[in-house]
This record gives sequence, C-alpha cells and structure tokens, in this order.
Amino acid sequence: MQFQGQMVLIGVDDMDLFKGIELKLMAVERVLDHHPEWRGKLVLIQVTNAPRSVTALPITVDPALPALQSELKRPTCCQQY
Repeated sequence: MQFQGQMVLIGVDDMDLFKGIELKLMAVERVLDHHPEWRGKLVLIQVTNAPRSVTALPITVDPALPALQSELKRPTCCQQY
C-alpha cells in the first residue's frame, strides 16, 4: 500500500473565491511546524472540483498556491520529500 503507516487527510473542495484550499495548505504547514513528529507521516490528498454554478465567475489559481505547495514539500526531516 502506498500510504501504509501514514495518516492520510483527504480534502474535496469546490474551486471558489474564498481561498479555502490555500487556508487548508497553510493549516497543514502549521500542524507540521508545531508537531514535527508528523513530518513524513502525514499526507494530504486534495481534490478540487470545478465551480458548480454555471454563472460562477472565472476563477484563476492563485499564484501563491504552487509556492505554498513547494514549501510544504521542502525537506524537513526526511530525504524522500
């Protein structure tokens, strides 16, 4: 199993203007900063759905998200990151 022995968090969110995904990534980073024992043991799988409303405003990916994702993948305690 790919994630055997790890805590897997699964997030399923609609793409929206409220930055929920960005806040979730920041929360995971904070957990790892405050609980270093979870580094290498905590996995977040994020699924993002398109907006449900046909009248929804076009949404672009915040340029900060890829940078935040890279920051979460930084080598913190294990070489396999």
